[in-house]
Amino acid sequence: MPRAHAERSLDAIAERLWYLRAPSPQQFERILPLPFVHLIINLSEPSRVRQLDGVTVAQRVEGAFVAGVQHTVLINENPAVLHHVGIRLRPSGLIALTDHSVGHEVLNAEPLMPGITALRASILRATAAVEALDPVETQLREWIRPEWSRHPALERALRMIDDDPNLRIADVARTVGISGKALINLFTMHCGITPKRYAEVARLHRFVNSIPSRAPIPTWTELIAETGYYDQPHFIHTFTRFTGQTPQRYLESVRNTVGAAPSFLPTRSIDTG
Repeated sequence: MPRAHAERSLDAIAERLWYLRAPSPQQFERILPLPFVHLIINLSEPSRVRQLDGVTVAQRVEGAFVAGVQHTVLINENPAVLHHVGIRLRPSGLIALTDHSVGHEVLNAEPLMPGITALRASILRATAAVEALDPVETQLREWIRPEWSRHPALERALRMIDDDPNLRIADVARTVGISGKALINLFTMHCGITPKRYAEVARLHRFVNSIPSRAPIPTWTELIAETGYYDQPHFIHTFTRFTGQTPQRYLESVRNTVGAAPSFLPTRSIDTG
């Protein structure tokens, strides 16, 4: 594959690449739905998915794994030390690396991207970010499928929804020049999620990231005025369905957690209340 093409494609599929080695701030963590895909090369002890899609599980996650676009809260049990390389892929980015559909699952990455276990072994002794990230970037470029290309209608639809998650999906389809059914098929095939569900996740992500990180934190009644939810009961129902918490309980968690990231909050084991 020509190098220039690969470099352009890598920028098109990945939003962020990082290296982390630090004590875990909490054993159990509530991860809210996020409008992108994570590829994690775990260099630490295994973690466990304690709850997925509202169902209590004990899924051991070790080595490298992929987490698709989630549409329900994920409860994770972290190891004592967080040590990994993370790649935040665009919602349509994973299909550039593999023809396997992930949906909202958390899966072992080796069957999807053969060779990632060997890559993990090669960077396991890295002591600095550059030692870990350079080979990962190189490998990502090599994994890009030669036949892959961005789908113009899908990419335009994603931009439209990201800019305004309150748009009607029928209007998005009409604007990008395809039928509603074709748009649903594109999203399902390339992103593992329907456009309507993706818009709901994008709206939630925008809402929680609109909450000020410093006091005074507004009440949820004040915050809802900035969202596209048409009434408070609808907002409460949607928020609780996606996060496992009422808006009031969520805001209390944010207020009581120093330095909390909007989509990552400590929790008590698999308690979702």
